[in-house]
Amino acid sequence: MSTYGDLSPEETRALEEDHVVLPSPAHGKRKVSAALLAPPPNQDSNYSSSSYSGFTSSSSATSVRFRSFRSSRAHTIDLPESIYSVAALEFIGFTTETASEILARFNSRPDPDQCPDDLLDYVLAYPLRLTSAPFQHYSLTEGMTALGLTQQLQDALTDPRFSPIFWTETAVYWIKDTLRINYLTLIQLQRRLSNHATRSLLKKPKRESLEAVFQPAAAAAPPLQTEPPTATLTMTSEDHNLPKTYVTVQTADPVLQDHYVLFKATAATEMGEWIQDDGSLDMQAIASLGGCDFNYKAFAWYWTLEAETAEIYRAWASRRCFWSDTWIIRIQIPTTFIDNLRQQNLWDSRDWKEYVWYCKKRSVPPPKYDSYWKAGGADLVKGHICTGLSSSVMRIKKDELQAKMTEENLVMISSGKASQWAFMNEATAERLAMEIRGKIHIDITAATNNSDPAAG
Repeated sequence: MSTYGDLSPEETRALEEDHVVLPSPAHGKRKVSAALLAPPPNQDSNYSSSSYSGFTSSSSATSVRFRSFRSSRAHTIDLPESIYSVAALEFIGFTTETASEILARFNSRPDPDQCPDDLLDYVLAYPLRLTSAPFQHYSLTEGMTALGLTQQLQDALTDPRFSPIFWTETAVYWIKDTLRINYLTLIQLQRRLSNHATRSLLKKPKRESLEAVFQPAAAAAPPLQTEPPTATLTMTSEDHNLPKTYVTVQTADPVLQDHYVLFKATAATEMGEWIQDDGSLDMQAIASLGGCDFNYKAFAWYWTLEAETAEIYRAWASRRCFWSDTWIIRIQIPTTFIDNLRQQNLWDSRDWKEYVWYCKKRSVPPPKYDSYWKAGGADLVKGHICTGLSSSVMRIKKDELQAKMTEENLVMISSGKASQWAFMNEATAERLAMEIRGKIHIDITAATNNSDPAAG
């Protein structure tokens, strides 16, 4: 079986016969049917009863709903033939010149057989140039232009609708995150092609020998064709980052009595390892690294009480990552579980400003906050979400933070200040995973470049 788009001649032929890969004059790219981006068979753009290959009905299953996917498969996409190419780096957001430079650096690395760095490592190192001296006097847009990001990606990152979310992290963070997700999405699409080719070959009768294939054939008049041929392609659960079992396609269940409801938004390509084949959850797949609002060093697991907050973060991921489907995960947690956790509240206050300031700078907070993050301390910290990271918070001196951090440093939604819950240690996250099993719903929204404007 091939990987990452390097298809064998036999696999390419199978995809062409199924009209998944179409004739294309573009060098280094394949013209691929949009069926590759489709939701499960027999699903409309929003919902249908379960018919997804491999899905099951179980009290411990996760429910999913597919939203805003195109109902037509007539359009096509140009997909790079290989993830190790200039075309691939253009696909994720680099200009041709910068893509060529990065690929040349990767190809000329010393001792490739021993070098552990992959092309993605070179991609993620490149934005660090923004922190170097030559870039210090550039504006954000000037820096991104000098870095070699496409105008399309720049427009997405600087979309004023998402400015409060953009400034919850540094510009370098969001550029790296966007390039990483785009690259992983490309890998996912290439794997779908390869997986379908494998399934197609298994279903078809033994093929003729290559010698027979290339024998001249009698000329025949081409059939009249008024519209593009329909691709023969069926998605499986793995194609959408879900396991073979323990998932059902349905609307969300009603909220249970005596349960809290929390939400989380993410790009789909990041979630391939979260739900395991036995229905258990790998919580490391959704862990946040140190340097967030409430965890200066160790992992933490962030959720929000507000569906609106989650939708803003989902839309932000979709805006940046044009080919990635996006998820909003809804979980229900027994109130008894939450009530028995050691908790700290950290709402907008002097303590919130100081603790967040230390965490964002990845510095050890003062001893009075030991109970927030040290072993044996809080299992759960609840509080508001900080923004204005690069423009103000990171540059504020310690003795000025109380005066200079204001309500402008809070993410706001229609109902007021956006909130977050951070589960602060691995043991609590693992207990959470057991409590929410069978009480998870995922809304999967089509990628920006595959969405149907008429769908809800």
